[in-house]
Amino acid sequence: MKRLDSALNTAFHCGIVLAGFALTVLASIAQNAPMELALITSGLFASGLALLLAAKTSMFRRGILLSFGSAGMSPWNRRAYRAGCALVVLGVLVTLALIRVVSWSGGAPA
Repeated sequence: MKRLDSALNTAFHCGIVLAGFALTVLASIAQNAPMELALITSGLFASGLALLLAAKTSMFRRGILLSFGSAGMSPWNRRAYRAGCALVVLGVLVTLALIRVVSWSGGAPA
């Protein structure tokens, strides 16, 4: 179990470093090209919503109109549901980074 803990710890710390690098790149894009980043954000939201709807369609067909989480889904739908949620969360984080950078710079360039 010690190796697994060490591997998880390493993956967690590498993830933090990679997330910091990604946010630095996103902040640079937001300063230089805020409209392009807004388009990327829209694409993330649209892709995530499409995956969520594709995953939930099987639940709707069975008559389950309200459900939370991926319980009762097939493995493919469960993966699509989780990927859709991840894309939406990533879209929210990128949107917050965009808002923060644009508000620091005094607005979008003309």
